[in-house]
Amino acid sequence: MIKFPESPNFRFAFCERNGFDFAYNWKVFTTEIVEAIWRSEMKTEPPPRPHFIISGYKRIPQHPIALLVGNPITKFIAACHEDGIEIDEAISKVSEGKFPSFHFFPQSRFLGFGGQPIYLWKAPDHIEHFWETLNLGEPPKIYNKEFDFQYSDKLREIYKDDFELYESIKNPQTLAESKSQVNPTLWEQMRNVGFAVGKFTASGFKPTPPEILTERESTCRSCDQWDAAALKNTGRCKKCGCSTWAKLRMATERCPLGKWEAVSAEEGKQ
Repeated sequence: MIKFPESPNFRFAFCERNGFDFAYNWKVFTTEIVEAIWRSEMKTEPPPRPHFIISGYKRIPQHPIALLVGNPITKFIAACHEDGIEIDEAISKVSEGKFPSFHFFPQSRFLGFGGQPIYLWKAPDHIEHFWETLNLGEPPKIYNKEFDFQYSDKLREIYKDDFELYESIKNPQTLAESKSQVNPTLWEQMRNVGFAVGKFTASGFKPTPPEILTERESTCRSCDQWDAAALKNTGRCKKCGCSTWAKLRMATERCPLGKWEAVSAEEGKQ
């Protein structure tokens, strides 16, 4: 199974579209999606590689995430072709946790990321539904090709989480289950705090309205994932590792278990 490196470039990228933050899942129709967004918004043909210059590009998601998941074998072969690397060499590198490029990043890295719910579509089975949901226009033509891949078992061993993710998707727009994070590592806690502070800052430090804060506090106190004695009795969430005292007061935050959501602009005006 892949151990994802701590800070590679291009690890996460998103583009806002039709109420979702579309996740850039490299070599799974990403270029086709980005070009469709460009055509829709700019009313012109897209320039070469418009991935990071289209409207709504961001590093941290602020809306539910739309993730199109591809067959790990097909994705791996496409990445080899894109980067001009022999399959034998690529297998050897990823076996050691070394990625020839971001095209080889595991798809399962998005699970539990950014505090937003993640909705899954399987490629190419759910392409038409995905295109319609994100309002992308005409879906691309799909060319299915049967092939034998001698490294299938090895790839399944390396990308175990990716195969499990892909095979878990039975219907389009399936809500993903977050990774278990009962005891988050120090790195994970720091990462979660960083995401929270980033969103809170971007909102102009919008506080949670008093009546919603009361509801949040009541929900957390009755939750079995709340550690009341932690952080000098101010409380800590066991799921994400965050200080509940701070997190509850940030309007932009949501419960990692989905028990309460971020405050909308309309709610904040009340």
